[in-house]
Amino acid sequence: CTTLTGQERNNALAHWAQAPGALLAHPREEHLMPLLVAAGAAGENPGREVQ
Repeated sequence: CTTLTGQERNNALAHWAQAPGALLAHPREEHLMPLLVAAGAAGENPGREVQ
């Protein structure tokens, strides 16, 4: 989502397991590691849509 601030994004990612269907889609945390690395590299920069 590109409307979250960096802090909001980090908070959402820290609590990913509470999202609907999260554990069904990602039964093991390491599947999310590339996403977490990219989000960490973004810092406080807002997301942007790539087409």
